[in-house]
Amino acid sequence: MKFTFVILFLLVVYLSVYFSLTISNLWILISTFSVVHIGLFQAYRERLSLKFYLLCSLIHLFSILLMNLYFRQS
Repeated sequence: MKFTFVILFLLVVYLSVYFSLTISNLWILISTFSVVHIGLFQAYRERLSLKFYLLCSLIHLFSILLMNLYFRQS
């Protein structure tokens, strides 16, 4: 289960970075963010610390915005 999760997570990260560099569309990264975080929350909600989850979500959103600003995609 964990191996499958890691493979899918790396695939989503790779695709989101690829699309962010090739397509000037912030919505692709935001939709990927929402799908990944909804899936993580549903899978691990019993053992998930809400503060840690919110911190990771904020860091993830911040990194998305920084990538888009860096590559002039926003």
